[in-house]
Amino acid sequence: MNGLAVSLASRSGISAAQIADLARAAEDAGFDSVFLAERCADSLALAHSALLATERITVGTAIANAGVRHPALTALTAATLAEESGGRFLLGLGVANAALNERVLGLAPTRPVTYMREYVGVLRAVMEGRADPPPGEYFPVAGFVPDRRSDGRVPVFLAALLPRMLALAGELADGVFLNLMAAAQLPAALAHLDVGLARAGRTRADIVVACILPCCISEDVDAAARAARQVVAGYAMHPAAGAVFSESGFADDLMRVRERLTAGAENAAAAVSDAMIDALIVHGRPDALSGRIRAYREAGVDLPVLFPMPVDNGWTAPMTCVIRNAAPNGTTPPQRKDVRHV
Repeated sequence: MNGLAVSLASRSGISAAQIADLARAAEDAGFDSVFLAERCADSLALAHSALLATERITVGTAIANAGVRHPALTALTAATLAEESGGRFLLGLGVANAALNERVLGLAPTRPVTYMREYVGVLRAVMEGRADPPPGEYFPVAGFVPDRRSDGRVPVFLAALLPRMLALAGELADGVFLNLMAAAQLPAALAHLDVGLARAGRTRADIVVACILPCCISEDVDAAARAARQVVAGYAMHPAAGAVFSESGFADDLMRVRERLTAGAENAAAAVSDAMIDALIVHGRPDALSGRIRAYREAGVDLPVLFPMPVDNGWTAPMTCVIRNAAPNGTTPPQRKDVRHV
């Protein structure tokens, strides 16, 4: 699986119908895949809307929160989406922000790698109609066999930033979602992926390396840079993202941002250096997109996933801008008749 993908945000004020329209625009523009982020809406439900609106493109989740969904239910939903779309659905999973899951919902695995190993085991057992998922501490499922089994294998991608989760993805998954990584940091991350591949007797050819690339695109380069700083600052308190920032050489930036955030400062993002946003965020004018996509491909990424972020005009406009300016077919997407969104 190669090509180019775009991730569509689920934020307040963006309807499922708008997501479907954007997915259709991405398909018309020549993108190979569309992924649905999960924030203010259910990514699996949004995937259903996008699948109904498209005909060719792969539609997936990036990332569905495995920390709040039982794998048996996730398996049934994923298999149904794959069946109704003719095999165009891809399931991207992650434990998400464990601190948020615990604080808001009271749900957080204490051993996230073990949790995801068991999750994928139960997920695939249910999809394949087996009653023998491997025993574990998180999901003691026994004797549950769905009346229908999936006709085809639903691709499962794992979100991974840290070494042990990267190795697990290499061992078990069909693909891996990287995020917030400088291109220069990718060889080190992929080395951890290779550990898991070797453990399972697999090679790099057996897994798709996808990397989510946050994009702050505007003709106003200063506004784009300010937005990029806000994106980085927004991830600063996330433990896994913070570890990645430090490994990428930005430990001092991270410390300054965290100090300001802890103190309640309104300008915490101002502590993010130019070097940090240049390495981690695709920002600037639209013509910045092609060079950064090329750099990540050269570093080992099979599937760059452009994730448009707001600069100064909400969420819908930047998603449209990135789809238009990164169109693989080099043309503005044609207008199609509207379809009914169910």
